[in-house]
Amino acid sequence: MMDKEALDRFQCGLAPTIRLEVMTRFPTSIDEAMRLALAVEAAQQHSQNILAEQHGFSPSHPQQASPQLVPEYLHTSGVAAMDLDGVPARTTPSLNVTESIPLVVPEEELIDLSDDQDVVSQELQKTLEKDKNYFNSLLSIKESDLPLYLMSCNGRAVKVLIDSGASRSYVASTIVAGLPTRLIPNREVETAGGHVLAINKQVTLPLDAQGYKHTMNAYVLDTKFDLILGRSWLKTVQPTPNWASDT
Repeated sequence: MMDKEALDRFQCGLAPTIRLEVMTRFPTSIDEAMRLALAVEAAQQHSQNILAEQHGFSPSHPQQASPQLVPEYLHTSGVAAMDLDGVPARTTPSLNVTESIPLVVPEEELIDLSDDQDVVSQELQKTLEKDKNYFNSLLSIKESDLPLYLMSCNGRAVKVLIDSGASRSYVASTIVAGLPTRLIPNREVETAGGHVLAINKQVTLPLDAQGYKHTMNAYVLDTKFDLILGRSWLKTVQPTPNWASDT
């Protein structure tokens, strides 16, 4: 049998916990693999004894001390224990515990899976909840305050909404009191809420926009605004906005 094949079969016969330790060290011969297996087995048993002493209990079935250490992988059926007295001196295993990967994880590196959270975690959770509530409040806003401009119309100060979404201009009936109106038959307008309103009057408004005096035709329609100036007014006047002063 080839040495490599024999080495593979030897490693496959090891216990899973020992096999991983041995294979990750890439032994090149059966002798080296045997030394590693014995060292790992001894280290694991030594760790178990230390843990038992720290927790104040001993194994339920104590074993008598034996001068010959029999590793776990030799406990399987059909495999005889190895007589270490017959092993040449060059193959005597070195039970160096430092060759094994530490099996005890430091307490500070453990992950706390308990329900108790420290102060930092609780504060972070509160902050996340506040942010979530804030974003939800922003998403729930259906309407926002629209910018209104102050103008003079028919001798009184009115609050004006400039709306490029409206094709025409509209004025409240209270603003046009005393001004001559014209009848407009079969005219309707649909509001932003989907309501269709009938319009039957039109009026020419005298406007004074901070010294800019002009006239504008508007339909009489009672809304929550005094005056709505639509695209028809924007095309006629072509105002230049001052973004710094919002005028």
